[in-house]
Formats: sequence, C-alpha cells, structure tokens
Amino acid sequence: DGLVVIHGNRDASGGFFFDGLTLPDYHVGDQVNPGSSIAEVIDVSRLEVYAQVGESDHSNLKPGEPVDLQVYALPGDRFTGKVETVGGATSHEFWDDSAQHKFDVTILLDKPDPRLRPGFAGELSIRGDQLSNAVSIPSEAVFDRGGKKIVYCKQHGSFEAQQVKIRALSEGRAVLEGIQPGTVVALVNPETRASEQAKASKAGTPSGPSVK
Repeated sequence: DGLVVIHGNRDASGGFFFDGLTLPDYHVGDQVNPGSSIAEVIDVSRLEVYAQVGESDHSNLKPGEPVDLQVYALPGDRFTGKVETVGGATSHEFWDDSAQHKFDVTILLDKPDPRLRPGFAGELSIRGDQLSNAVSIPSEAVFDRGGKKIVYCKQHGSFEAQQVKIRALSEGRAVLEGIQPGTVVALVNPETRASEQAKASKAGTPSGPSVK
C-alpha cells in the first residue's frame, strides 16, 4: 500500500520551470516526453521530515535525538520522531541571499499519520543534551577577543570584559560558564562603541583658532 503523488506537468510550460511557478498535474491525454516522471508511490508506513539547520546548530545535533513536530495543516496535533541523518556538507540555493549556509537534516517519525501528506510544512524542535546549572544569554552578547570568548558584564555602572566558556551555541542563544544568573550583559561591544564615539567627537571638533 502507498500514496500516489502526481507530479506537476513541466511539459505544459515547454520544459521551463522557475521558483513560484504553479504547474498543472498530469491528466489523461497529456503528451509526455521520454524520461519524464509523472508520479511516485509514497510508502506511508515510513514518513520522513526534511529540514535545514544553520551552521551554529549543526555541531549540536546527532542522530537519535528526539524531535517534536507541529504541522501547519493540522493545528493542535503534535508528532514525535528522531533525528535520522545530519548532513555533513552545506547546501545553498542560488536564490537564497543569506550568507549562512544550511545543513540538511532528516527526521523519521515515530508513528506516521495517514493525514500527513508530502509537501506539508511545519515547525519542529530538536531536544538535544540536557545541561544542568546552565546560564543562557543571547548569542550576540558573546564576543571573540584574541581567540578567547568574552562577555561584557555590567559592574558598578560600567561594562567589564569577562572570559567565559561556551558549553553550547545556537543561532539565537549561548549556554556558557563564567557568569552568574541575572548578570546584565552588553549586546554591543562597549569598547568598539566608545572608540567610535571618540572618533566622532574628534571629527566634530573644529581645528585652528576660534573666532569670537
């Protein structure tokens, strides 16, 4: 048993296809060029979910980690699965202007649902290693200085550099050691900002004698 998926008829557009173009399905009587794929049979007893993750998340993933999935077409339903494969090479589409490359990840669902169909989109969360006694801050608050990871912590009205140890890093958060919970951290390098302000102030100061 399987689910038959009819492909779009690219021959209807003269063989040309571009992103965003809607193709009609094949129908009885359509002419098909040799080698064209018109349909495929999907094994619904084994459904996989395809996703992409950023470079900073790639190192945190490994096969076997549990996954929670929500599908937009089935609101309120929750599906579970496990990471099956994590791509070792980056993929980058020519129309994507993002500078960060992505890694392909495949998730195998624990219990396939007959309501799921190829092409459905959704959101997923991958539950990685559990870290105890962890402090999490925005990843943009971590700076590199001389090969060391630095966080600027607010102390006595100013921000002081504090070396930290990164335990885990994602696109949005950094889990680290070296600061206490509740510490106020800078999202912009205060040393760079002070230098820029000094240059701007110097550039705005008139040179030569002043006329009164």
